[in-house]
Parts: sequence; structure tokens; C-alpha cells
Amino acid sequence: MKLTTLVSIGVLTLCNILTVYFLKTLSMAFTLKYSFREIYCLLLFKEFYLAALAGACSVTLFIYVNSVAELSRFVPILTGMVTFMTSGIGILVFHETVTTPKIIGLIAIVFSIILLSK
Repeated sequence: MKLTTLVSIGVLTLCNILTVYFLKTLSMAFTLKYSFREIYCLLLFKEFYLAALAGACSVTLFIYVNSVAELSRFVPILTGMVTFMTSGIGILVFHETVTTPKIIGLIAIVFSIILLSK
């Protein structure tokens, strides 16, 4: 796979991760201050707009990468990278628990990304 394609997949992964991060922080802030009857108050949070921007970038990059790479290779790579990075953010930022099966799974994901990118 070309370096530009791998970089594009990496940026796409980052956009997906940012979308998940902003939606997580938005949901945490929203549920602390408002009830779901006041759903229009989502527009008051900057995370709402950041998640929308990251999501739009993600869709645009997905369309680009889909046009230059094989779908059967880049989707598994993208999925693995998103899973790996989301787990990392969950552990580092949101203090989720680290278990042995989670670590083994993350190592397996890294090896599969390496194998698929060659």
C-alpha cells in the first residue's frame, strides 16, 4: 500500500477518534447539566460542533481513500486503527480498566494492521 494511502487512513482514523472523543465528552457534559427533554441545548456545547466537523472530515477522507485503495484492505486497517486508538483514549483519558484479554487483543490488532498494510 502506498505511503500516501496509509497517511490518509491514519488521518481518517484520527478524525474518527476525534468524533468519538467529542461525542463522549458531549454526552458526559450534557447528562450532568440537562435532561434529554432539553435536547436542543446540545447546540450550546462546542463539542457538538467539533464532533460534526470531525465527522464531516472523516466522511470526506473515507470517500478519497475508497477511490485510491482496495476496500478489502483499507477497511480492516481502518477498523483496527480506530479500535486500537479508541481503547487507548478510553484507558488514558477516561480511565477505563486494563485487562489481560484487552492487552492481548490490542497486540493482535497491531499485528494485523502491520500484516494488512504490506
